[in-house]
Amino acid sequence: MGIEAALIGGGLGLLGSSMSGNAARDAASTSGAAQVEAARIAAEAAKFKPIGTTTRFGSSQFGYNDKGDLASQGYTMSPELLAQQNQLMSGAGAALPQAATNAQAGQGLFNLGQQYSAINPQDAAAQWMKQQQAILQPGQDQTYAALQQQLQNTGRAGFSVAQGGNLQSANPELAAYYNSLANQQNQLAGQATQMGQQQTTFGAGLMGTGIDLQSAAYNPYKTQFGLAQTLESAAQQSLDISSVMAGRTTAANQVGAQGMLASQNSAAKLNYGANASSPMGATLSGLAGNKQFGQAVGEWWNPSINTQPSLASQVGGVGYGSGSMWGNQDLGAYL
Repeated sequence: MGIEAALIGGGLGLLGSSMSGNAARDAASTSGAAQVEAARIAAEAAKFKPIGTTTRFGSSQFGYNDKGDLASQGYTMSPELLAQQNQLMSGAGAALPQAATNAQAGQGLFNLGQQYSAINPQDAAAQWMKQQQAILQPGQDQTYAALQQQLQNTGRAGFSVAQGGNLQSANPELAAYYNSLANQQNQLAGQATQMGQQQTTFGAGLMGTGIDLQSAAYNPYKTQFGLAQTLESAAQQSLDISSVMAGRTTAANQVGAQGMLASQNSAAKLNYGANASSPMGATLSGLAGNKQFGQAVGEWWNPSINTQPSLASQVGGVGYGSGSMWGNQDLGAYL
């Protein structure tokens, strides 16, 4: 086989390899594009796509951008419910100033209770005892003066009687008077202990009442505001229903999208396997490595090198004449 045949064979090999490479590249590109498109379709199917819902209390709305993605969501309260809510909020606004006033009164009671509770029970008892003594002192002085006047009028001023034992002599009327004072002081001392304890309890009670009053002061406002909030929740149900239904739809779509994606990927792999090779390229590469074909090409290119019937003539059953199928023009067209 001459150099010309070798060159032609090499060219055919390069052409065949190029065609096979192009086929593989095109098949890979097609397969990749199919997989990307399948993934895009699957992602689109799995998007969260809620639909507006209307209930007796309100309706939900959703906004999408130019890419089809969810951009906003909200709900609108029904006109009847909105009118009721406005009335409740108006009442809540009116109740708020009065609540603040009542809360201040409760704070005042709490502060007063703190003052009472801040005093030690013993100190409170002593303070109460001193107050009672001050109250009784004018009456006691008046009683003592009257007694002195009576003794003076009856000529018994300075009169004393022996009491026996270790007791000194004393005026009977004065002794009875001072004994009465002593008994009164003992009673006051017993009461003072109780009053000291009661003052501490009273202070604690004032503090509790103040706290309760401060808390209860806002109950009317809380009631009005709470009812308005309840109406808001009722209107929001439309948005909740839409979100729940969209979540279920998205979950179902995701299952279908995954199945479709798997099928698309399998189909893409099959298409790639079928289109990755070029039949013409494989044929040319095979001819380039065929020695008999190379010999035929050499005889066609330079018929003078062999006057015997060539391989081409043997195969085709004809000679090399100009009318032969292996002539220059015919063979070139074949190639």
